[in-house]
Amino acid sequence: MKVLICGHRSYAARNFVEKLEEAGHEVWCFSRGELKEKGRVITGPVVEMDSNPFLKDKQMDVVVNFILLDGKSIEENIEYIDALCRWCRQVGVKRIVQMSSISVLPNQEVFISEKTPIDIHPELKGGYGMIKIAIDNRLLEWEKTSSIPVVMMRPGFITAKDKKNALAGIAKLLPGGFAVLMGNSKSTLPLIDRDVLQLGLKNAIESDNPLKVYLMVEKGVNTKQAYLKTLVPYATVIPLPKGMVMFFAHILKVIGVFDERKLQMVAGQFKVQYFDTEKTFHKIHG
Repeated sequence: MKVLICGHRSYAARNFVEKLEEAGHEVWCFSRGELKEKGRVITGPVVEMDSNPFLKDKQMDVVVNFILLDGKSIEENIEYIDALCRWCRQVGVKRIVQMSSISVLPNQEVFISEKTPIDIHPELKGGYGMIKIAIDNRLLEWEKTSSIPVVMMRPGFITAKDKKNALAGIAKLLPGGFAVLMGNSKSTLPLIDRDVLQLGLKNAIESDNPLKVYLMVEKGVNTKQAYLKTLVPYATVIPLPKGMVMFFAHILKVIGVFDERKLQMVAGQFKVQYFDTEKTFHKIHG
């Protein structure tokens, strides 16, 4: 099978090309850079992907998209997705596998499964979530008009042995061995090991009948506090008191410092969710 990996240098894609090649696939890569082709790596402006001369005659069975234009606007990210989909239609791609995220799902949903719909209020999300929602919705729009099936891969927080000190948005380390938790002891942090995530991606590529959505979250109840303890086991954890934090957040909204989006982002630090991943697990592991 011929597979194009868009964004092969991303953290989630590390070593994935080699795994696919070991499985017998012909793998090509596309990423940002000057317009050129070197080996099986093609680079160029991503928003002009459909006019890249080195991609013009490349017939691919499956495209896996890891690219997200970090620091760019929603509009610029959509411009890239449109170029990607136009190219897929031009060369007859049979399937698009999109690296989505559980951040596209509603914070208010307590029980999450593969059927949980995308949040209809992206304006209340953080910047990353807003972009991911816009991309997913655009791809689903293209699916209707192009008849190219789209598979959504929705991972939790990606872990790996080479990912060190990954505490952004989880905790703040302080002098003296203290760590302030961005939430409380019950706050959920759904995790997924990168190797397991890539096993799901491989299934989405190879399966004759892949799931529409792969919910890539480890089984069990994963919390921010438990994950923090794996990274800094000797830290004294200081959880935030939810009632007090939310009280002050509402006060800030009343006086005009916070809007509804900021209020919901604070509330999101304390969300507790349960994930039903049985369908994904059985699809991948049989």
